Amino acid sequence: MVVGLTSAPGVFHAIRIVHHTLTIAVCGEPAADAAMADITRLEARYSRFRDNSFLSDINRVAARGGSITVDEETAGLLDYAATCYAESGGLFDVTSGILRSAWRFAQGEQPGPGHIAALRAHIGWHRLSWPAAPRRLRC
Repeated sequence: MVVGLTSAPGVFHAIRIVHHTLTIAVCGEPAADAAMADITRLEARYSRFRDNSFLSDINRVAARGGSITVDEETAGLLDYAATCYAESGGLFDVTSGILRSAWRFAQGEQPGPGHIAALRAHIGWHRLSWPAAPRRLRC
């Protein structure tokens, strides 16, 4: 969620998205406005923190097993994720996000090996079918 925006006229703009601050350098207010609009659009579409984001839709489909039709922008991101997975020998895996639910940093808790093993059973780009029928991700 975009929670704040600061700027120095026409030069640097900082936008706060959840726990991160993104600073961009642009030339002129129209470019800054266009960049901020696109950042806001992308954050709304792909945020894991928004129940109404398309990424949350994908995660819900993955949780129950099924498939979902994706647009060209999302297809491009999935193509890139597939390339990163292949070229890293599986070290880069966008399906590993479920592991974040295991750690409770604020409480100082660490997950037990059984909890991690249970989550790892749901991780693996190799478990997905991509590219599937015309731009459909099968989870």
